[in-house]
Amino acid sequence: TLVVVNCAAIPDELFESEVFGHERGAFTGAHASKRGLMEEANGGTLFLDEVGDLSLPNQARLLRAIETGSFRRLGGTANVQVTVRVLSATNQQLQRDVEEGRFRRDLYHRLNTFEILIPPLRERLGDIPELAEHFLHAALRRDGARALRFSPEALRAMQRHPWPGNVRELRNVVERAVVVAQGETIEEGDLNLAAVRDARPEPFPSLEDLEQGHIREALRRSGNNIKEAADLLGIGRSTLYRKIAEYKIEV
Repeated sequence: TLVVVNCAAIPDELFESEVFGHERGAFTGAHASKRGLMEEANGGTLFLDEVGDLSLPNQARLLRAIETGSFRRLGGTANVQVTVRVLSATNQQLQRDVEEGRFRRDLYHRLNTFEILIPPLRERLGDIPELAEHFLHAALRRDGARALRFSPEALRAMQRHPWPGNVRELRNVVERAVVVAQGETIEEGDLNLAAVRDARPEPFPSLEDLEQGHIREALRRSGNNIKEAADLLGIGRSTLYRKIAEYKIEV
C-alpha cells in the first residue's frame, strides 16, 4: 500500500486529523471516527510530499509517530500501533532550513537515512524526450484524443527550453500541445515555448544567491586569501570556511 500525503495542501490546523485520524466528537463536524493516512498506510509506505512545508508543531507530531510507530487519533485515548515505511520529498533546502530554525534537526536526520538528489529538468536534457512521450501518452489515454507524435523540431525545441517550472511545466506544455495540434504531429509552434519564455519575468536573486556572489567577489578581490576575504565580509574565518563548504566554492 502506498499512501501519499501532500503536506503543502493540508491546512496546518487539519494536519493532525488528516494524518493521524480522529474520534467521533473530537471537534465540531466529527460525526464519526476516521482513520488517518498513517493508519491507512499500515504495512506499506507513507509518502510525505513537500515535507519541508510542515509547521514546526506538526513536525514534532510527525517525528514522535515515526520514532515510536504509534500515535493517538485526535480526541482518542488509546495508542494506534503501525508499521510504516516513510518516504519524503521536498524542493526546499532542508539543511539550510535546519540551520535557520525552520525545520527540526531531529526530524531531518530521522528522514535523511538515504537521500536521492534529483537535478532540475534543465540539467538532464536527455530525460526530456522520454518524459514528454510519457505525458503525451497519458493525455491521449485520458482525453481519448487521436494518435499524435512529436516532430524532431518539437523535441529539439523542448531540449533548448530552460524549464523554470521544471517537470510540471513540461507536462502542462505537452497537454496544451495535444489540444492545439492540428495534424497527427505536434510541431514546434504547437508548444508555444517562445511565448512562455517571453512572458517569464527576470528572475529575482535569492538571499542565498546574493550571499554566494558576495563571498566569491570577496575571495576574488583578496586573491583567495581567507583572512582578507573574511575581513572584507565582516565575518570570522571559521564562518567563511563554513560558507565556502556549504556553497562548494573552490578556493
